[in-house]
Amino acid sequence: MSALTTIASVLLGAALTYWMNVRTRRRTAAEDTVDAAIAAVALVEVNSRMAPQIVLPEGIDDTVGLELYRELALAAIAQHNRRGGEAREALARVFVLDERVRPYYLDEDAVYAVPEEIVALLRVIKADVIGRRRRFRLSRR
Repeated sequence: MSALTTIASVLLGAALTYWMNVRTRRRTAAEDTVDAAIAAVALVEVNSRMAPQIVLPEGIDDTVGLELYRELALAAIAQHNRRGGEAREALARVFVLDERVRPYYLDEDAVYAVPEEIVALLRVIKADVIGRRRRFRLSRR
């Protein structure tokens, strides 16, 4: 009988440890997802507010300089659009955690037009995720 009690207590302890680790991993992943979305939106905001400064070397031929300027401007536009797409994708990943982000990733211009509003919402969502973790820890004490 004592052997069964020992085995049962070891199995129960292992099951509880596994369950707690899985919950912690999920919450950490959720927090990382929100952090990635905040960073992606912040990059779009910085990229939008910075006018590309294209400086060509002195003495460069006008036709070569014009072509180089054109290529650099196209690269800046492509980067701007890519970052906007990445931010919308990051917001779509956060949608799994909180539906309040839906209007922002569906609107193609939202990440460019209202990045401060989006980051504020993401901070609230992150606080909610962290708050759930703290409530869980406090309730187990």
